Amino acid sequence: MLLTFTVFLPLAGALALLTLPRDRDRAARWLAVAFSLATFGLAVALAVRFEVGQDGFQLGVTADWVRSLGVRFRLGVDGVSLPLVLLTTVLAPLAVTGSWRMSDRPRTYLALLLVLETAMLGVFVSLDLFLFYIFWEAVLVPSYFLVGSWGGPRRIYAAVKFFIYTLLGGLLMLVGIVGLAYLHAKATGSPSFDYEALRDLGKNPVTQRWLFLAFFAAFAIKTPLVPLHSWLPDAYVQAPTTTTVLLAGVMSKMGVYGFLRFSLPLFPDAAHWFQPLLLTLAVAGILYCAVVAAGQRDFKRLVAYSSVSHLGFIVLGIFAFNVQGLQGGVFYMVAAGAARHLGDRRVRRHAAVDAAHGRRHAGDHARRRGPPGPGRLRGRVPHPHRRVPGQPRLRGPRRRRGDPGCRNSPTKPTRPGRATAASVITSMTPAMRGIDRCMPPNAAISEVPRRSSTPPTPAP
Repeated sequence: MLLTFTVFLPLAGALALLTLPRDRDRAARWLAVAFSLATFGLAVALAVRFEVGQDGFQLGVTADWVRSLGVRFRLGVDGVSLPLVLLTTVLAPLAVTGSWRMSDRPRTYLALLLVLETAMLGVFVSLDLFLFYIFWEAVLVPSYFLVGSWGGPRRIYAAVKFFIYTLLGGLLMLVGIVGLAYLHAKATGSPSFDYEALRDLGKNPVTQRWLFLAFFAAFAIKTPLVPLHSWLPDAYVQAPTTTTVLLAGVMSKMGVYGFLRFSLPLFPDAAHWFQPLLLTLAVAGILYCAVVAAGQRDFKRLVAYSSVSHLGFIVLGIFAFNVQGLQGGVFYMVAAGAARHLGDRRVRRHAAVDAAHGRRHAGDHARRRGPPGPGRLRGRVPHPHRRVPGQPRLRGPRRRRGDPGCRNSPTKPTRPGRATAASVITSMTPAMRGIDRCMPPNAAISEVPRRSSTPPTPAP
């Protein structure tokens, strides 16, 4: 029951927000923060109760839903899904607090953020493929309205493009899910959408390839892989900054999670057959999007293309089919989301300037002259965005008197909390050992080098 409460508590918070009067914006903000923090507390309780040395899924819930079709309500976590649950529940309170000063329908905006959190949590813990598909498509609804209603000047174009891309991929995956249930009914006499039952079901190589392509369409679009990535820069740039935090930090990990959770175990022969194609697309995405990101002058567009490049490394590790690649892929899924949005001060600065001026998003003023770019920032400069010779300077939002973070500002900047390195490493321990149990003992990584504590010097 603890896992069920963790998944659906944000949804209960969204319903509670919608019952408040329209003039109770301050109460809505505090209520959203309370529900998001309570969800994080439940996720921490899940991590505490999780037994590292135990095989299989833990803390699960199973109940019949549609018995005639073999659909069940089944949830569970293992060493791969638990770190992603923790990442989601960490970033959601930051997105809520980052929207604290939003003046445009804050009650509805915060409710949609909580609904999005429930949908993403459901994707990571579903063990019934029909239930997984429902959560997968449920992510589209709040994301569409968050981008289309609170986005930038081209918000409608970005929202519709994002919706069409992901919906078409999801429909192809639904065809594959129904095909798997039909194969189970043909083999046993009754249909089933249970993950473990379909994983153990015998499938010939040709059938595996067609079903793999159906799932590949959904996961490659959501990741995204080149050339199916064109929806992502528009969605990131036009979305509000706090929505971009969840899109880039969590939702982009859903595709690579799908590859690791479903494509490899359900279709092992097809995964090996398509391995050269996946490796080629991953390397192409790494190189192409890194070059494109190096020439961007808009911060959020730089985040979009660098995210596609980083996700290519995750796909590369997953389809390397060795323990180092799998461990590195799972670690990178959590580390990239945490480091990018918990440690980068410019993400919080965009959200603060956005809220101070009541703007819907930061993309319309991110290209104008503003504070010094990453080549002239005082103090530490995050390594992924360090300026190199020949790269244009990154323009940030214009600071004015009264802005949070301005030197002469009478107000203090809003600074959400940042995660510690110990919390990230602790959350990754179940994933490392969970993958290690599935591989030969002598193939595990025995040591991870420590990162130097000396702060990097500013770029010239």
